[in-house]
Amino acid sequence: MKKTPIFLLMASHVYVDLCQSILPIVLPLFKQMLALSYAQVGLVAAMLTITSSVLQPVLGLLSDRYPTGWLLPAGILWTGLLMGSIGFASSYPVLMLLAGLAGLGTAAFHPKGMMVTARASARWKGIGTSIFSLGGNLGFALGPPVGAFLVLGWGLHATAQIIWPGLVFFVLLLSFWHHFSLPSSELAEVTERGGASAIPYFDLALLCMIVSLRSWIYTATITFLPLHLQAEGMGLSRASHLLFLFLAAGAMAGLAGGFLSDIWGRKQIMVVTTLLFAPFFLLFLHGNGVVSVTSLGLAGAMLLAPFAVSIVVAQEYLPKNVGLASGLMMGLSFGIGGLGVGVSGAIADAVGLSAAMHVMGAIAVVAGLFTLLIRESHPESSGGLLSFQPGGATGGSSS
Repeated sequence: MKKTPIFLLMASHVYVDLCQSILPIVLPLFKQMLALSYAQVGLVAAMLTITSSVLQPVLGLLSDRYPTGWLLPAGILWTGLLMGSIGFASSYPVLMLLAGLAGLGTAAFHPKGMMVTARASARWKGIGTSIFSLGGNLGFALGPPVGAFLVLGWGLHATAQIIWPGLVFFVLLLSFWHHFSLPSSELAEVTERGGASAIPYFDLALLCMIVSLRSWIYTATITFLPLHLQAEGMGLSRASHLLFLFLAAGAMAGLAGGFLSDIWGRKQIMVVTTLLFAPFFLLFLHGNGVVSVTSLGLAGAMLLAPFAVSIVVAQEYLPKNVGLASGLMMGLSFGIGGLGVGVSGAIADAVGLSAAMHVMGAIAVVAGLFTLLIRESHPESSGGLLSFQPGGATGGSSS
């Protein structure tokens, strides 16, 4: 495992996703200032998610074929500039436009970052991918308190302060350019190494559906949780702390999930954690005090524990196209799931925000049942490194 590129990309991932995750904190202020409905709030979040997702499979496929290391520093700088400008939106169309444009930077960064991480992780792809994903999860966790600190202290225009760290990461990645820009000859070697394995189309499609459902839960929860807590009489600052708890617990669990998947197998981790989200989330909604807060943290842990694992499974389904696999998981599937935020907003407008939050538990149960149907991605991962579950693999080779 090559540590320098992995940890530099993890730190960059913290920044990119921190920029995105200030949105749930600024949206309640825009809701009040621009008199937005829940559906309109959901559409802003969906716009960011969709535009950050649609191009990822395309850019991932290009990264499989051509040197595209420039996408990493460019994506970081673009995301910082656009999300830093979002506090200056003077109308709903401008808010939608800035959110949509900001997503293009994350679309550039993620598949290439995951591809470099997978290559640098060697056989420990579960833990390597989890380290990279930890950066994103930490970024999403830190975004709400950072956003609350800025906009509650100095107003919406203070979002511009997040631009400065982006300039630092831009220079850092340029300084380590040799880690990220492979020559065409090495890219061809990586491609040929995948062999001639048959693509398991059914399992790949099912995996995309599972990730899309989990993405719906994730994006809708982080978008509407502050609004739900405000409706329960909680201040925005306190709500941002609870959102941090939800996401930070998920970040730690995501790292653990990747490590355990290398030992116990990918599918086992995905099934157990996805099914356990619903009971913990319902305990949060109906519990009080310590029980409610603890359950929220555990729900975040269960939701995000299999995130990196799903990406590794996709890469092992498509060993010749690791960039495309990464783009499908972090991009297209996540974007499709992001469409559900608009649906959740419409549900909240029609029958109440509390009912819309309860729907998240039902979606998790459906996703967990679908996870039972997928096969392990290749023989080496069918029972993890301990290999306690024989058979059941599709026969794809490791990337």
